[in-house]
Amino acid sequence: MNDETPKNSPSISTVTQAVGLAGLVIYALGFIVVNSHLAGNGTYSFEAFREKYLAAGLITAIAFGIFWFLVGRKIYHGPSDVKHLSEIIQGKWSSLWRKFCYFHVMTECFFGSLVGAAWAAQLFFVDREKIRPIVFALSIIFLFDYLVLSRRGIYKKYPAIALPIASAVYVGFLLLTPFLVANLSFWALFYFYQINLVVLAVILGIWNEFRNIKFTIFWIVIYVFSGASTFGVLFYDKIRADLGGGQPIPVRLIVTKEAAPPIAKLLEVRDGISGTVHVIGETDTELILKIANVEQPDVKTLRINKNAVSGIVQLEFVNSSSKVDSAESSIKPVQKPPPLNDQPGTSSQPANAADSAGQKGNEKSR
Repeated sequence: MNDETPKNSPSISTVTQAVGLAGLVIYALGFIVVNSHLAGNGTYSFEAFREKYLAAGLITAIAFGIFWFLVGRKIYHGPSDVKHLSEIIQGKWSSLWRKFCYFHVMTECFFGSLVGAAWAAQLFFVDREKIRPIVFALSIIFLFDYLVLSRRGIYKKYPAIALPIASAVYVGFLLLTPFLVANLSFWALFYFYQINLVVLAVILGIWNEFRNIKFTIFWIVIYVFSGASTFGVLFYDKIRADLGGGQPIPVRLIVTKEAAPPIAKLLEVRDGISGTVHVIGETDTELILKIANVEQPDVKTLRINKNAVSGIVQLEFVNSSSKVDSAESSIKPVQKPPPLNDQPGTSSQPANAADSAGQKGNEKSR
């Protein structure tokens, strides 16, 4: 029996390092996304260790991965694709054909952004039911194009017929979809992908021009940081809470008697129960709430110490949207941070009140 490891196979340490690096990158992405989202609401949470960062980072990595699979590879292979396609037809039509090849590759990228936005929105967004039919249609077109026309060589065998038809289909869907889908989040994600398309093309152009690995890595880091920040500000609150997204969770707080008077200055509190607020985050000691205060419109977020809350009445979602059914609710206790040195405002152990508020309970309110 030969116990020697093949030379080309990766060692266990290499795989471990790769997994650890991937986990670190995902965690860093989540940290950027979550805090960009909170910063957009006028607050922050710079605690280093939160499990929510992993979920947010994984969602962001998948959203960018969809873009890189559908569009990024097209941008990378775009120049060689145009060169190869241009050589198929020679003669007096060669100049016009070359221009058409540029147009075809460009519409492929735009159509890829449309498909990518549809897939990501269907996977993550709260109001995904509204775009399900167009997601199905776009997926069928993409799979037929990728598995039949490309992989089976139809483009190479009949380029003068297959390429114009494919381009016409791409353009048709790009023009028709705005009349079929009125979902603003979907279109925001589509244009976000379009901006990524341009930025990625510029980075590849820098690499092709200078071939400087340090200079290129610098711009990649800037691209990833700015992209994750923008994703957090624009889309994190559109992502379903059950996936670890930032969908605001409608709740009512059961306030302690001691904390009721000061909290009542910012929230409506009756019989120790607040009006409806939305949990958008938490720290070890605080709940971060998004509020609508008519008397003080400048106050958009509120951080409440968990010692001031004895329980949470979570209002159920209806059809996975931000609307709530007031007839359905569940009561969640708040795990308060234990006092340190007899000071009620400090804690030494984490509490998960907001996390428990983000999950649907089985106990009905009485």
